[in-house]
Amino acid sequence: MSVHGLPLCGRAALSAAWAAVVALAATGCTEERALSPRPPAERTVVSLVPSATEILFALGAGDRVVGRSIYCRYPPRALMLPAYGSYTDVRVEELLAVHPDLVIFNTSKADSYGRLTAAGIRCIAPPTDTVQQVYETIEVLGAEVGAADRASALADGLRERLEAVRRRTASLPRVRTLMVFPSVLGEGNQVSVIGRGTFVSELLDAAGGENVVEAEGYPRVHFEKVSQWPIEAILISAPGDIAPGLTDEQYREPWMRWPTIPAVASGRVVVLREAYLTIPGPRMADAAELLERTLHGEAAAGTSTSWGSSGKMPLPLMGRMPMPRYGPQTSVCPAAAGDAGGGAL
Repeated sequence: MSVHGLPLCGRAALSAAWAAVVALAATGCTEERALSPRPPAERTVVSLVPSATEILFALGAGDRVVGRSIYCRYPPRALMLPAYGSYTDVRVEELLAVHPDLVIFNTSKADSYGRLTAAGIRCIAPPTDTVQQVYETIEVLGAEVGAADRASALADGLRERLEAVRRRTASLPRVRTLMVFPSVLGEGNQVSVIGRGTFVSELLDAAGGENVVEAEGYPRVHFEKVSQWPIEAILISAPGDIAPGLTDEQYREPWMRWPTIPAVASGRVVVLREAYLTIPGPRMADAAELLERTLHGEAAAGTSTSWGSSGKMPLPLMGRMPMPRYGPQTSVCPAAAGDAGGGAL
């Protein structure tokens, strides 16, 4: 069986793969090695984690990032850097030839982590499962590259923006929301979802949503079970570079087979193409604001009605929000640039 030319088994693989990417990107380890002898302000870094790459550029340390993973695609300048593999499949010999002072992983359990450490390369894997851990990782990376003040300012700016989102939605009805990865119906009639205990679920809560998934992490759930949940909104996280050939309508169409789901019956199935939605880094506040606008429209400003109060669907924010520009010596933190900018893997 296929949907618009893409076999369901293929969609299942796509779903599972993207869920794994996000789970790996958001999972870290605090294990560290002895500090590099080079001063922090002079250290060169290979970042294999998209969120860490974005943080480093946001701190104005992009000129010292000398390598990335294939998943590090933002800011655009990062694409000019050599890619040394994925999260766990790293070309160690090529990376060693660069002689970086620091390599950032998403997990210390990767074989390449151990090989690089044994070769005398400092490796770290700071966690970003929760919003608080993202703040802490920003501070850690700031200390690593001699930008502690900028890191504190960036973290504080993100806190302020997230609190502003929470204040705007505090008096609004909660919208029971299901967030899914770029999947529809998968093999075994399952769907990959965003559960609790994740930074995305925290952003959803701040934005006035209520995660209908009780499980933690990024589980796969039988669709029959999902169809019984009182879901008011379905948000499909489908970055354009994951399956560029699929249209929003193609992502929504299979859900239309389940009109008993309240969100489907009322047409509240929204495809979100913004990659930063699932990247725990400097654009995290942008993600919260995107969710706020998607769920409540202008209701947070007191000028319209949200889904949770009348069932009226606000116009979904389908386009990209303005993103900060990470130039050679620029930062998105208020202390360095005078503007918190954006607030990403």
